[in-house]
Amino acid sequence: KWHHGNDIILEKTRLYWDQESVLIPGIEACFVEEGATQLYLFEKKEPDWFGSAINKASPEIYKSIQGSPCYDTVESPTMFWYFINTERFPFNHAKLRKASAYALDRKGIVAAAFEGVGQPAFGIISPCFELENPPQFQDRDVSLARKLFAEALDELGLTTETFPVVSLKYVAGAENLSRTVQITQQNWQEAFGIKVELQQADWPCHFSAIQKGDYQIGVMRWLSYLFDPIYMLKTFQYKHDLVNMSNWENEDYQALLEKSNFQANPEERNATLVEAERALMDEMPLIPICFLNIQFTQAEELVGVTLPPSGEIDFKYA
Repeated sequence: KWHHGNDIILEKTRLYWDQESVLIPGIEACFVEEGATQLYLFEKKEPDWFGSAINKASPEIYKSIQGSPCYDTVESPTMFWYFINTERFPFNHAKLRKASAYALDRKGIVAAAFEGVGQPAFGIISPCFELENPPQFQDRDVSLARKLFAEALDELGLTTETFPVVSLKYVAGAENLSRTVQITQQNWQEAFGIKVELQQADWPCHFSAIQKGDYQIGVMRWLSYLFDPIYMLKTFQYKHDLVNMSNWENEDYQALLEKSNFQANPEERNATLVEAERALMDEMPLIPICFLNIQFTQAEELVGVTLPPSGEIDFKYA
């Protein structure tokens, strides 16, 4: 049953092939807008499960549940990154993109904006895939960043005085993103002596601007709808794909992803995907920021719920 704007009621059916394994009679999912109200209802023991896989709430709300008895986290492929418009000067230069990535203080960002739920990202293949892929670069490597920045300036015929103002777009109303871009602004201004301008907009306007290429650098939260590294990597395979908002492509990178499609041996395929990640980070059409863990808590009497890294909650054995 679906009561529009109120709840969805799922009932156990006798037609399910494995109905004997399903012990609960049904599930009631309620629609509640405000994260604070969601948490209040959970504390009143009305819902039995509360977590970031289905509950949209502020970082402060989730921080408040970290001390609850059944609080836990699960690593996931979900991450924040900066899309870079590789067709817009001066970020059409790979060395400048890499310099910007290397100067970023990811550990500082995670501590300030994603405490307890974020992991600094030095590539786009999440640790949850267990590919043992090494970090593609070091955190806050200012000396290397300045070296590449100086080389890019020389090759572009620019100086720090003539370098254009960098525009950094982010979503309004998200405190964790506000902290993220402020730290990024400080990192880049201190490392390169340039001016970075922050531009905020509501989500529809922000997404539209990034997708249309009306930006220099813009923050984005990216999900994987498959539990496979290929999903994130394919984002950057073809420049004309709507999801590839960096407007970048590379034949060697495309060849590696194609090669992985025909490798039946998991170890060989994983090695190819790690090689593809290395090729992507060598061109840096995006700047990885951090991976996000799924966080949740549940009623103490609720057991048997499965939460994989994909975030698809399974109540079959609850």
